[in-house]
Amino acid sequence: MTFPDVIHAVTAVMASMAALLAFYRLGVGSTMLDRVIASEVLTSSAIGIIAVIIVWWKRPDLGVVLVILSVTAFFTAVVVARYATHDRGKGQRILSPEEAQAEKEKRELEAFAAEQAELEDSMNPTAATEPLFEEVEEEE
Repeated sequence: MTFPDVIHAVTAVMASMAALLAFYRLGVGSTMLDRVIASEVLTSSAIGIIAVIIVWWKRPDLGVVLVILSVTAFFTAVVVARYATHDRGKGQRILSPEEAQAEKEKRELEAFAAEQAELEDSMNPTAATEPLFEEVEEEE
């Protein structure tokens, strides 16, 4: 065996070991994201093994398989990330101009009502006679 053959063999063995560990994690993963990461590692290992095969066996025609597997892995990660995110904005959507104007007017009315209530509280004569803070008697 030549030196490049040894390098190829070692690389293939390392990628195979990573794939075996990923299979284990895929089986015992406690959450969906654990399993997704394991499948990503498995896909990366497969990509590595295919790359070694392309170089070792001089099979450039397998490059298409490599590209397809890479794109599939990317889309899998994107889909799972999209699925796994929490929907923080329940009921949120893009408003039409009329809906946005109505929402703005509603907020302005609420702010005006809160301001009026605050002014009425400040004008209340009983509120002015009541102390804001209780006086604490000092012990001597």
